[in-house]
Amino acid sequence: MRNVFILAATLCILCLNEATAQVKPGIKVALNYSSIESEYFQDTDNGVGYSIGGFLDVPVSNAFHLEPTLLYSVKRDKAMQEGITNKIRFNYLDLPLLMRFYVADGFNLFIGPQMSVNLDGKMIAESEGIQVKSDLPDVEEVLFGINLGMGYKLASGLNLQVGYEYEWTGSLEKVDGLDPNAHIGSLQLSAAYAF
Repeated sequence: MRNVFILAATLCILCLNEATAQVKPGIKVALNYSSIESEYFQDTDNGVGYSIGGFLDVPVSNAFHLEPTLLYSVKRDKAMQEGITNKIRFNYLDLPLLMRFYVADGFNLFIGPQMSVNLDGKMIAESEGIQVKSDLPDVEEVLFGINLGMGYKLASGLNLQVGYEYEWTGSLEKVDGLDPNAHIGSLQLSAAYAF
C-alpha cells in the first residue's frame, strides 16, 4: 500500500508541474458514518463524525483530475464488549490522493490511496450508569487505506459526493500478543468547492 501511495504522490507532483496554471484550491466538509471492525467488539453501531479541510484540483485533462487533499477527521463508533458499552473516538489527519474521472456532464467517479495520521484515540466505557474515560493505548500512528466514491458537480462549482474509505492497516496495535484486527470503515457524505 505504501508503494501505491508513493506512486500516486509522484504522479501528482509530475502533473502539478504540467498544470500549475490551472490548479484550483478548494475546501471540503463531510459527515462520516464510521464503524470499527474488530474481533474485540460485538454489536457495533455506526458513529457520526465529521471531516473538514482543503484540496487542490489539478486538471490533467477535461475528463481526469488529480486531487491531493488534507482533512482533519473525527471518526466515532459505539461497540459492546462483555456487557460494557464503549464509545470510541479517533482524531485523524487524512491525506487522500484522489483520481477523479468525469464520466458525464457533472457526474464524476473518484478513487485513490489514503494515508491517515492518528492524532489521538479516546474511549468512554459505560456500564450500569458508571462512565470511565480513557485514552486508547496502542493506537497505530500511521494507517493506509483506500478512498472511493462518486459525485455530481453543479453548475455553481459545488461538488456533492458520497464516498467510502477503508483502512487496510489496523488502527490498534497488538496487545500482549493478541491482534485486535481493528479496521475502520467510513461512509462519507461531503460537499467540496474549488475556487
